[in-house]
Amino acid sequence: MEVLKFVDVLLEIRRELDTKIDLKRLTKEGFEKRVSLSVSKGGRPLLDEEVLNTLDYGYYAEALVMVLEALRERVPMDGEITRLIGDLQADPLLSRRLMEQCLGIAGDRVVDVEDEVLVHILFTPLRRLLNIINQVNSKLDSPVPVRSCLTCGRNYILGVYRGGFRYMVCSACGHVARVDFFYCPTCGNTDPNLLSFKKMLDEPYFQIEICRRCGAYYKMVNEDMVGTVSDDPLLLDLATIDLDNIANSSRKISL
Repeated sequence: MEVLKFVDVLLEIRRELDTKIDLKRLTKEGFEKRVSLSVSKGGRPLLDEEVLNTLDYGYYAEALVMVLEALRERVPMDGEITRLIGDLQADPLLSRRLMEQCLGIAGDRVVDVEDEVLVHILFTPLRRLLNIINQVNSKLDSPVPVRSCLTCGRNYILGVYRGGFRYMVCSACGHVARVDFFYCPTCGNTDPNLLSFKKMLDEPYFQIEICRRCGAYYKMVNEDMVGTVSDDPLLLDLATIDLDNIANSSRKISL
């Protein structure tokens, strides 16, 4: 499946399902309290078992089936997706095991789908719920020494320059965290001599940043130059998709 086609279709499905998915049915009583408690303790809410226990996996499985069926209707999908639909209908708790797989906290792989594809499918029904979590877990006022997304634990790869500050945006859940200018949110490197910055000549509002200590790269958009940029991780990833190949080529030269 072509990446651009997949993203375009998923965005379309997401718009359709936003009004169909009942946000209140996705969680049990005490959800917001558990999220707040997790954040106050410095935890990552989606890696907190107590938070995961307050999701309603019966309804979540129904919502996932809606997403998967819509995908199957619009793009060529292999038999794994058809099997997954049937398995979710037979065992709604499979939705939790899938969530744990994409968060990296499951022992065994539940389904043979690429994690980068799986996480966007799994988070599609949860988009408005993730916005609530990220508002509680806001880290915008001052730089924080993040080492991975503070909501779901995935490595940051996207970011924006906004109002003279540098922010990282999780490509999976959309969490936004303010970080220092000379800081690698993967390994914690703060040595400017080990950080490379490459602007695109034809599109100077795009910038690739590479840490030469750990090899991580970040696709950055200068909002102060181009205007308001969406924090929607799927849209931001799509807008910067050409930077991935450039970053990988530049990284080989830099390391």
